[in-house]
Amino acid sequence: MAYATSANITERYSSAELLLVADRDADGTADTDIIATALDDATAEIDAFLSVRYDLPLATVPEVLVRLNVDIAMY
Repeated sequence: MAYATSANITERYSSAELLLVADRDADGTADTDIIATALDDATAEIDAFLSVRYDLPLATVPEVLVRLNVDIAMY
């Protein structure tokens, strides 16, 4: 499960910026599959680093992981 959601993306960036990267069919709506894949990929990247030191899944998700998940997904 991803550390962030599409709502976290729009809070940190904006709906317009989300559309730039996630509206593949140009219908004016961000494609949920694209967002989910980006967030899951970002989570996997984060987990690769965390798993060396911590047991996963984490019991609680620090806010910094939400921010990093959003930033990596948007990249």
